[in-house]
Order: sequence, then structure tokens, then C-alpha cells
Amino acid sequence: MRDTSKLSSRTLLGISKLAMKKLEVLSELENIPKYLLVEKMINDYIPQNTTMKTGILKSVYMPEIRRVKKIFPYAIFINVSSNANNGTTLGLDYQYWLQYKNGTISWDQVKRLYVERLQRPDAQKRIEEIKKYLQSNDVYITSFECDEEFSTRKLFIDYFYGRLVWK
Repeated sequence: MRDTSKLSSRTLLGISKLAMKKLEVLSELENIPKYLLVEKMINDYIPQNTTMKTGILKSVYMPEIRRVKKIFPYAIFINVSSNANNGTTLGLDYQYWLQYKNGTISWDQVKRLYVERLQRPDAQKRIEEIKKYLQSNDVYITSFECDEEFSTRKLFIDYFYGRLVWK
């Protein structure tokens, strides 16, 4: 690695501008968001056999999966969407999602119901599997809600990291 401590701030600024221009061109050519390209560059820089590399949970809106797979072909995706077919193991029961969308229950009630759902044995078993994946990979949590703030993927990630607790 080159020692950059002796480079002038003007030179470093020029290098940064070139890197940003390259990032913009790649983003436009491949039709891939810049944040995904930056993430790939970082992942390529960190050796995969490094013991300090542990995965994190990342939120992905379901229609964006194709773009993510293009950059990270071996990415692991976990669906936490609610659906009409009794949901997934980690999904909120569909009836509650509909009640929230119709205004019958509040977002706080959705959070409480979702925590109850995630405390079931089948969900806990799936969460343990995700913890194993995270020992060496990033895991992308997906759902169909386009509003990140009010999505089951955000609720799941908050629950997983202990930020969503209901007593």
C-alpha cells in the first residue's frame, strides 16, 4: 500500500474526485445505486478470510434484489414479508398487516404483535440460522414495503439487534 501521508491535500482531493467520477460512470453504466458499488468496493478490499469480517443485516426492498444480486451474486436473502399464504416464518401475520393498512390498529400495536411473532419457537429457530450466516456473510432482509420506516424488515433488524423489545 502506498504511503499517502506525504501527498498534498490537493493531490488527495484530485484522487477523490477521480474515484467519485469512476463511481458515477459505473453506476450509470450498470444501473446500480452508488451505495451498492461502494459496498462492493469495501467488500473487495477486505480479504474474505479475515477473522474480523463478520456479517451484518441489511435492509433491501424486494424489487431491488436483482440489482443486489448483480453485485453480490452469493448474497443471502431472507424474506420477512407478510403475505396472504400465512406469511413466512419471520413475517407478520397478514391479517394484522391489513388491519394496520386499513387504520384499525396502530404502528405500536404492529410492533407488539411482531415481537410476539418473533418469539415463537419456529421464528427463534430461523433467527439462530441467521446468526450462523452472519458469522461470515452479510444477510439481506427483504420485504415488499417500500417505506423503510414502516416495514417488517426494519422491525426485524431492530428486533435482531435488541432495539425492539416489548414487555
